[in-house]
Order: sequence, then C-alpha cells, then structure tokens
Amino acid sequence: RPDDVKGFRMKILGLARDALDASTAAHDCAGSEEAVNSAAMQILECLHSSPRRQPVLHGRQHSDVAITMALAGSDNVELFNLLAEGQADELQRTARQTRGVVAAQIVERYAAAG
Repeated sequence: RPDDVKGFRMKILGLARDALDASTAAHDCAGSEEAVNSAAMQILECLHSSPRRQPVLHGRQHSDVAITMALAGSDNVELFNLLAEGQADELQRTARQTRGVVAAQIVERYAAAG
C-alpha cells in the first residue's frame, strides 16, 4: 500500500489502465469482469485510505480514471460517485486556475462514462 499521495496517484492510474488492458485482452467475459471488478475495489481502497485533506488525483485525473474504468466495463456506482465527488472538490480547489477547455474535457469524459 503506497504511503504517500504520489504513490496512491500512480497506483490508481495504473490500476485503471490495467483494467482496460485486461478487458480488451480477456478471452472470456468472466475473466475480464473479475479483473475490472478487482481493479475497481483496489481503486476504492486507495481513495478511501489516502491521506485526508490531500487530493490524491489532480486536474482532470478523476475524470480520466472514470472514463477508463467505464471503457473497461466497470459498473461500480460507489467508484464513479467517489470519483465525481473528488473531481468536484478538485474543481473547487482550482477554480481560478482551471481553463474552460479543461472543464469541458472533464464534463465530456463524465458524460461518456455515463
């Protein structure tokens, strides 16, 4: 388990990429579903156990993870809700610095993720 914020970030982003890779490379649906569900649970664990008051994901990374997990086939409502809450917090934290195009990309990713 990573001890620092960067470690959590790298683990979460890696898990999402691995889930997408597993879903496209799996020879059977059960194997793919198991890999994606496992990744979703591990991402949730990282998000829940990350240091308080420190954002783990920055910028549009919440939406990047959301679209990647959606493309992988995840339907974990808790994961998507937690990612959306984290993205909202990040947008509030960076409201004066976030360019309009970045905000539009975030909205587009969540719309595509469902």
